[in-house]
Amino acid sequence: MEIFVIGTLVNHASLTIIRVPFDRLSIGEEEWRVMVVSTNGVMGEVLNPIEPTHASSGRWDPLEELVIIITLSDKHTLNLT
Repeated sequence: MEIFVIGTLVNHASLTIIRVPFDRLSIGEEEWRVMVVSTNGVMGEVLNPIEPTHASSGRWDPLEELVIIITLSDKHTLNLT
């Protein structure tokens, strides 16, 4: 699975789309990974569980919320102002 970050880079005026690959091992320069999974506001899940530290199996199911971390390289520094 991939995530696309849309934003304005520092020193650029137009929007940029950045493709960020899933990286469960945290070895890439740009990556995203699952930190927490909750269901209806309660930590954890029952159906197709995702193990946040590995996330090599499981599925994002209805009513679940994922907290993810996205790491971007210096060349993709976003303007957050």
